[in-house]
Amino acid sequence: MHFLIVEAFKIGFIMKKFFAALFAILIIINPASAGEVMKKGTVLVEDSYVFTIDEAKGLTQEIARLEKIIKEYKELDEVTTDKFSQAESLIKIKDLQITQYKGLHELDTGRIRKLERRSALTGAERWGLVIAGVGLTIGAVLIADKIDDAVETPAQNNINTQARGIPLVRF
Repeated sequence: MHFLIVEAFKIGFIMKKFFAALFAILIIINPASAGEVMKKGTVLVEDSYVFTIDEAKGLTQEIARLEKIIKEYKELDEVTTDKFSQAESLIKIKDLQITQYKGLHELDTGRIRKLERRSALTGAERWGLVIAGVGLTIGAVLIADKIDDAVETPAQNNINTQARGIPLVRF
Protein backbone atom coordinates (compact mmCIF):
# COMPACT_ATOMS: atom_id res chain seq x y z
CA MET A 1 0.00 0.00 0.00
CA HIS A 2 2.89 2.29 0.81
CA PHE A 3 4.15 1.80 -2.77
CA LEU A 4 0.78 2.98 -4.16
CA ILE A 5 0.92 6.15 -2.08
CA VAL A 6 4.44 6.92 -3.30
CA GLU A 7 3.32 6.38 -6.90
CA ALA A 8 0.30 8.62 -6.32
CA PHE A 9 2.60 11.34 -4.98
CA LYS A 10 4.69 11.03 -8.15
CA ILE A 11 1.57 11.39 -10.30
CA GLY A 12 0.48 14.41 -8.25
CA PHE A 13 3.91 15.96 -8.72
CA ILE A 14 3.75 15.38 -12.49
CA MET A 15 0.24 16.92 -12.63
CA LYS A 16 1.49 20.01 -10.78
CA LYS A 17 4.34 20.40 -13.28
CA PHE A 18 1.91 19.99 -16.19
CA PHE A 19 -0.44 22.68 -14.86
CA ALA A 20 2.44 25.03 -14.16
CA ALA A 21 3.72 24.60 -17.74
CA LEU A 22 0.23 25.08 -19.21
CA PHE A 23 -0.31 28.20 -17.14
CA ALA A 24 3.09 29.58 -18.18
CA ILE A 25 2.29 28.98 -21.86
CA LEU A 26 -1.04 30.79 -21.52
CA ILE A 27 0.66 33.76 -19.84
CA ILE A 28 3.48 33.97 -22.41
CA ILE A 29 1.23 33.65 -25.47
CA ASN A 30 -1.54 35.67 -23.83
CA PRO A 31 -4.14 35.28 -26.57
CA ALA A 32 -6.48 37.51 -24.57
CA SER A 33 -4.86 40.58 -26.12
CA ALA A 34 -5.95 39.63 -29.61
CA GLY A 35 -6.04 43.21 -30.69
CA GLU A 36 -8.47 45.96 -31.17
CA VAL A 37 -11.23 46.22 -33.70
CA MET A 38 -9.97 47.77 -36.94
CA LYS A 39 -11.85 48.82 -40.00
CA LYS A 40 -11.43 47.14 -43.33
CA GLY A 41 -8.47 48.50 -45.29
CA THR A 42 -6.50 49.79 -42.29
CA VAL A 43 -2.74 49.61 -42.79
CA LEU A 44 -0.71 48.14 -39.94
CA VAL A 45 2.21 50.17 -38.61
CA GLU A 46 4.00 47.35 -36.78
CA ASP A 47 4.21 43.57 -37.10
CA SER A 48 1.23 41.93 -35.43
CA TYR A 49 -1.31 39.16 -35.63
CA VAL A 50 -4.60 40.05 -37.11
CA PHE A 51 -7.74 38.09 -36.29
CA THR A 52 -11.22 38.46 -37.57
CA ILE A 53 -13.87 39.21 -34.97
CA ASP A 54 -15.19 35.66 -35.22
CA GLU A 55 -11.68 34.26 -34.73
CA ALA A 56 -11.12 36.55 -31.73
CA LYS A 57 -14.43 35.47 -30.20
CA GLY A 58 -13.49 31.82 -30.81
CA LEU A 59 -10.10 32.37 -29.15
CA THR A 60 -11.77 34.11 -26.19
CA GLN A 61 -14.14 31.17 -25.78
CA GLU A 62 -11.22 28.74 -26.00
CA ILE A 63 -9.32 30.71 -23.35
CA ALA A 64 -12.38 30.66 -21.07
CA ARG A 65 -12.72 26.92 -21.60
CA LEU A 66 -9.04 26.34 -20.83
CA GLU A 67 -9.24 28.53 -17.73
CA LYS A 68 -12.22 26.48 -16.56
CA ILE A 69 -10.24 23.27 -17.12
CA ILE A 70 -7.29 24.70 -15.20
CA LYS A 71 -9.61 25.64 -12.33
CA GLU A 72 -11.01 22.09 -12.27
CA TYR A 73 -7.49 20.64 -12.29
CA LYS A 74 -6.50 22.92 -9.39
CA GLU A 75 -9.55 21.77 -7.42
CA LEU A 76 -8.70 18.16 -8.28
CA ASP A 77 -5.12 18.77 -7.18
CA GLU A 78 -6.36 20.17 -3.84
CA VAL A 79 -8.60 17.13 -3.32
CA THR A 80 -5.74 14.80 -4.26
CA THR A 81 -3.35 16.58 -1.88
CA ASP A 82 -5.95 16.35 0.89
CA LYS A 83 -6.45 12.64 0.24
CA PHE A 84 -2.69 12.06 0.32
CA SER A 85 -2.39 13.85 3.65
CA GLN A 86 -5.27 11.76 4.99
CA ALA A 87 -3.56 8.61 3.72
CA GLU A 88 -0.31 9.64 5.44
CA SER A 89 -2.23 10.24 8.67
CA LEU A 90 -3.86 6.81 8.38
CA ILE A 91 -0.47 5.19 7.81
CA LYS A 92 0.89 6.90 10.93
CA ILE A 93 -2.15 5.76 12.94
CA LYS A 94 -1.74 2.21 11.60
CA ASP A 95 1.94 2.16 12.56
CA LEU A 96 1.07 3.47 16.04
CA GLN A 97 -1.61 0.80 16.46
CA ILE A 98 0.82 -1.92 15.35
CA THR A 99 3.33 -0.69 17.94
CA GLN A 100 0.66 -0.68 20.64
CA TYR A 101 -0.56 -4.16 19.69
CA LYS A 102 3.02 -5.47 19.83
CA GLY A 103 3.37 -3.99 23.33
CA LEU A 104 0.10 -5.61 24.41
CA HIS A 105 1.24 -8.91 22.91
CA GLU A 106 4.48 -8.74 24.91
CA LEU A 107 2.52 -8.01 28.10
CA ASP A 108 0.18 -10.93 27.44
CA THR A 109 3.12 -13.22 26.73
CA GLY A 110 4.70 -12.19 30.03
CA ARG A 111 1.45 -12.82 31.90
CA ILE A 112 1.07 -16.24 30.28
CA ARG A 113 4.63 -17.19 31.30
CA LYS A 114 3.98 -15.99 34.85
CA LEU A 115 0.77 -18.05 35.04
CA GLU A 116 2.55 -21.11 33.63
CA ARG A 117 5.27 -20.77 36.29
CA ARG A 118 2.62 -20.27 38.96
CA SER A 119 0.75 -23.40 37.86
CA ALA A 120 4.01 -25.36 37.74
CA LEU A 121 4.82 -24.21 41.30
CA THR A 122 1.34 -25.17 42.37
CA GLY A 123 1.89 -28.70 41.05
CA ALA A 124 5.24 -28.89 42.82
CA GLU A 125 3.63 -27.62 46.00
CA ARG A 126 0.96 -30.29 45.75
CA TRP A 127 3.54 -33.03 45.30
CA GLY A 128 5.49 -31.60 48.19
CA LEU A 129 2.43 -31.70 50.41
CA VAL A 130 1.65 -35.29 49.38
CA ILE A 131 5.22 -36.37 50.10
CA ALA A 132 5.21 -34.52 53.43
CA GLY A 133 1.90 -36.17 54.35
CA VAL A 134 3.16 -39.65 53.49
CA GLY A 135 6.36 -39.00 55.46
CA LEU A 136 4.41 -37.69 58.42
CA THR A 137 2.14 -40.72 58.38
CA ILE A 138 5.02 -43.17 58.17
CA GLY A 139 6.84 -41.28 60.92
CA ALA A 140 3.77 -41.32 63.16
CA VAL A 141 3.35 -45.08 62.67
CA LEU A 142 7.03 -45.72 63.44
CA ILE A 143 6.92 -43.48 66.54
CA ALA A 144 3.74 -45.17 67.74
CA ASP A 145 5.39 -48.56 67.24
CA LYS A 146 8.45 -47.48 69.21
CA ILE A 147 6.25 -46.13 71.99
CA ASP A 148 4.26 -49.35 72.00
CA ASP A 149 7.46 -51.38 72.22
CA ALA A 150 8.71 -49.25 75.13
CA VAL A 151 5.53 -49.47 77.22
CA GLU A 152 4.86 -52.86 78.77
CA THR A 153 1.33 -53.98 79.24
CA PRO A 154 0.31 -56.18 82.20
CA ALA A 155 0.07 -59.24 79.98
CA GLN A 156 3.57 -58.70 78.71
CA ASN A 157 4.69 -58.02 82.26
CA ASN A 158 3.37 -61.46 83.38
CA ILE A 159 5.22 -63.19 80.59
CA ASN A 160 8.46 -61.37 81.35
CA THR A 161 8.33 -61.93 85.11
CA GLN A 162 7.45 -65.62 84.80
CA ALA A 163 10.28 -66.12 82.37
CA ARG A 164 12.70 -64.61 84.86
CA GLY A 165 11.28 -66.57 87.76
CA ILE A 166 9.92 -63.56 89.60
CA PRO A 167 6.63 -64.26 91.34
CA LEU A 168 3.67 -62.19 90.19
CA VAL A 169 2.37 -59.78 92.77
CA ARG A 170 -1.18 -58.67 92.45
CA PHE A 171 -2.81 -55.79 94.22
